[in-house]
Amino acid sequence: MGKAQFDINPHVIRQLGAELVSDNVTALLELIKNSYDADATYVNIEINTTGIYQDSNVISEDHKGYIVVEDNGFGMDEETLLKSWLIISYSKKRAENGVKPKTPKGRTPLGDKGLGRLSTQRLANRCEIFTKKQDSEAFHVGFKWSDFDKVERLSDVNVDFNPVVSSKSSGTKMVLMDLVNPGCWKGAELERLKGALCQIIAPYKELKPFNIYLTIDGEIIDISQEISKLEQLNLCDINFAYEKGFLNVHVNVHLRKLIGNDYETYKSIILPDNGKRFEQYLFQDSKGRGKAFQKADDTYWLQADYHISLDRLNTASYTEFQIDDPGDFKGRIQEFYFGAQDKEGDWWNELYKNFKEYKSFVQSQTGIKIYRNGFAVRPYGINNNDWLQLGQGQTGGSSYYGLRPGNVVGYVAIDEAVNCNLKDKTDREGLIENGYYLNFCILMQAVVDRYAEIMENLRRCYADFKKSLVSDNKKVKTMTQAFKAISEQAQKGLDTQKAYKEVQNKFVIIEKKISIVVRSQENSLFDTPESDLLRQTLTEVSQILSESRAVLSQANEVLSNSNSLNEALIVIEPKLSALEAQLNDFSELASLGLISEMVTHDLSQISNRLLAKGEDLNKQLKDNVELTKNQLYGLVDFINSVVTSLRSQMRHLEPSLKYNREVCDTFSIVSLLKNEEIPYYEDRFKKYDIDIVIEDEKDFSIMFNKGRFMQIFDNLINNSIYWLINKKESKEQKPCIMIRVDSPWVYFEDNGDGIDNSVSNTLFEPFVTRKPRGEGRGLGLFIIRQLLDTYKCDIVLDDSLNIYGNRYRFSLNFNEVILE
Repeated sequence: MGKAQFDINPHVIRQLGAELVSDNVTALLELIKNSYDADATYVNIEINTTGIYQDSNVISEDHKGYIVVEDNGFGMDEETLLKSWLIISYSKKRAENGVKPKTPKGRTPLGDKGLGRLSTQRLANRCEIFTKKQDSEAFHVGFKWSDFDKVERLSDVNVDFNPVVSSKSSGTKMVLMDLVNPGCWKGAELERLKGALCQIIAPYKELKPFNIYLTIDGEIIDISQEISKLEQLNLCDINFAYEKGFLNVHVNVHLRKLIGNDYETYKSIILPDNGKRFEQYLFQDSKGRGKAFQKADDTYWLQADYHISLDRLNTASYTEFQIDDPGDFKGRIQEFYFGAQDKEGDWWNELYKNFKEYKSFVQSQTGIKIYRNGFAVRPYGINNNDWLQLGQGQTGGSSYYGLRPGNVVGYVAIDEAVNCNLKDKTDREGLIENGYYLNFCILMQAVVDRYAEIMENLRRCYADFKKSLVSDNKKVKTMTQAFKAISEQAQKGLDTQKAYKEVQNKFVIIEKKISIVVRSQENSLFDTPESDLLRQTLTEVSQILSESRAVLSQANEVLSNSNSLNEALIVIEPKLSALEAQLNDFSELASLGLISEMVTHDLSQISNRLLAKGEDLNKQLKDNVELTKNQLYGLVDFINSVVTSLRSQMRHLEPSLKYNREVCDTFSIVSLLKNEEIPYYEDRFKKYDIDIVIEDEKDFSIMFNKGRFMQIFDNLINNSIYWLINKKESKEQKPCIMIRVDSPWVYFEDNGDGIDNSVSNTLFEPFVTRKPRGEGRGLGLFIIRQLLDTYKCDIVLDDSLNIYGNRYRFSLNFNEVILE
């Protein structure tokens, strides 16, 4: 019997190269991996889409464009080239008994199929290699991929093989000439390549397997520099490390995380004090939602830590009662946000030309990728692959606080040796789904789920905080707000009315269908208890539908009047605006009246003292009593004291006079309080033994009418003096008023009884007071709110409780008038 043998047509090699390597980026990646496996410390890649490679050792031939991939690895000698590199699918990197052999530098090879060299046919038509192993001769190998289509046997493909002179101690340079698709390295494709390379080769400095230098048509591409910018722009930064069965997670949260879908609220209650007030609310939350958080460093706002044990996860996979431990790994996930509100900030201006550029780059990197020794494992996190199913949790407004596939950039770093049970599939498109992979995914899902849980607690606590700030301020304060509320309600009515006809039509159709079914049942020859019950039920349903239609008709009559609301607004808006102006005038005049009443009382005391002194002096003159020098000095001192008191009264009253009320002054809060406001009350504080304390945590200056500012604090101080004098609870504690200035807030409080619960929710409405008739009008706090509202500032009564269980602290927000 004769003997035969297998051979192979070279065209099969072309087919293998086309099918095993999906695109140009993957082909280039295979060459970079080869440099890594050769223990190189760097790989230098130069892509020239139009030029001709100039080197006397290259076989002279016309070509357009070239790619050079050069490294300083251990290179190849003649034996390696002939017995390894030129034998298709031969590889020394394959595992023996499940363990891959290490390189001289201790690296675990990334390739093992011996097919990476076939990837070059996707890039260029001609391949030439210059390589040298240390203490060995250098060699040049060259061939054309087109020759594989011209001969019948693989051994007939022409390969140039010659020794050459090289000054390098070791290394390999591959020159690929006559590019197959030069356009893929230009224009929009170039931008796609940058993103693709960044996804496939780890751009993070801590993961770089070695240095990769890339130049395309003279432009240096530095992806790691672009990625490092993102560290300054994220909302949250999640760092995790799995080691010896335990997963430790550290989360950093930026203040911008609170923006959500309500930038205006964030701007008004969070930005003014950089979240300090909410931070206190969170840490003191009675529901314990702040327990997971601690104060972070200057870079971030909050931080949180949590720990997860693999064997405590119920769905963990075991083999013969031993847990399938995937091996130690680490990772990082950064979260970003691209809402319309974010465009108003300037936090990205220093790093990107415009918001669009920032957004485009981040979105080109989105996804949580798996990097094995610095190289991406496809398809995880690449091209919108959502392997952690983050998109499934994207429901409702709360989803802003959880991770979403389009807003995260991150990685999981695994190692070929440590995570050897996380094996690549044959086509390198994913990991084999064994027990180790399952546990790996379970751990990563635990990172995501636990993060979502603590962020949901943050969201709910922030929502409650916002409610607490507006609980005393729910009612419409200005005419503008009133017009807006009425207009919005009218529009809702009109929108609802549009849907009315459609609903009525559906009701009619349903009633007809029910009627048909009922008649068919009545005419049925076979009556059963079930059919009788069906007829009865359908008849009742028909009656309910009829009644519902009647109710809807009545509602529609109301809705039809919605349009008239907008028409009414047009008529009454000018009149209401005039009333609002009059209300402002009333507030100012009422405030001025209260001040005048106080000043009049003081002036009356001064005049009485002056009159008594004058009568005493007149009596002495009538009796011819000679005045001594000491008496004259005393008289002069008395006159000076009276004049000083009169000047003090006039200075306090003057800023509130009409010709001064429209003037905006610039002043420091603490300075005005200490130098002008508090001194005016010194005599009264001494009389009633009241301490006054001003805490300067962070002073700030504002542009505000000085008279109105003093009117605000006159009302607050006079209220406190009254209630401290009339304190009902234990008077063992010395009366004290405390003003704390912490930009842009001013907190005002005293150690009296606090605000009675019966008026705490209506305190800022006119004529609300707990003072006896004749001693108070209930206008002070109403006037304060009106004066502040003129400058778009506000005052609220804090939820904080004093030792008597009453609310007692007023918070004044001057954010809109603060001077930077």
